[in-house]
Amino acid sequence: RCLRLRRSAREPSAAEPRSSALPAAHRTQTAQTQMAGMAETPDEDVSMYEVLSDRYELVNVRAGPAMNAAKLGQKRRGATVAVDLRGGSEDNWVRTVETFGAERRPGWLLVDGTPHGLGVLLRLAPLWALPPVASGEDLLHAYELQSPAEYKVLHPLVKVRREPAATATSLGFGLRKGATVKADAVCGAWVRIATSTSTTVSAAAAGVAKTADPAAYEGGWVLTDGAELGLGLLLQAVEPPTRRLRLPANINPRAAKLLQESKVLQLRG
Repeated sequence: RCLRLRRSAREPSAAEPRSSALPAAHRTQTAQTQMAGMAETPDEDVSMYEVLSDRYELVNVRAGPAMNAAKLGQKRRGATVAVDLRGGSEDNWVRTVETFGAERRPGWLLVDGTPHGLGVLLRLAPLWALPPVASGEDLLHAYELQSPAEYKVLHPLVKVRREPAATATSLGFGLRKGATVKADAVCGAWVRIATSTSTTVSAAAAGVAKTADPAAYEGGWVLTDGAELGLGLLLQAVEPPTRRLRLPANINPRAAKLLQESKVLQLRG
């Protein structure tokens, strides 16, 4: 079950950002929401951008706002990226909230690559946008549960992975249909198997593991909704989980402070 952020009640205009004034474009989007009488508006210091390149599956994240800057990583088409507007924008480049590498430095993404023959790469995301359910790479959607929630496995076999992403390393075992697990965190459509109990995995699932010790599953992530992978619902919550905001560990302190002060990440309901 996907968590949804407290966003506007209807989709705002998602015009392409212009290279001359990215924060101004965000303010225009906010103003449209206010004119429509919405109760909630995002903090102007943190904005969400969507990777939309028609030509490339991956867009480079660089160490600085320049085409020759070192590559820190990549973002896949369709991914949603949190941008730290207070941290600065440089003529058609935006700086990420997420940090990269051993030095945990923020990255830079080119918005409109038309002058370089790349086409438009990013745009302001609709205010209600979420990352694809099969990807957990945007950890701003990670929430810690107030108490472990129980899930029942509906699919014949669900892989347990090291991180909340379909491309993440498998831990070498899975959960069998009928098994029940307890989760202590949610990231998009992924749940993390609780580390606070030694009875996390039911006996029905133990036979799939390399070891019968339920503790082997702890800290692993499993996908609950595989609709975008053509798999349908994989796990179902026995009871709706109670959740609280948990800031990811891999963002810089300044950005974390912005997020704590922001209304962007308030949960609906």
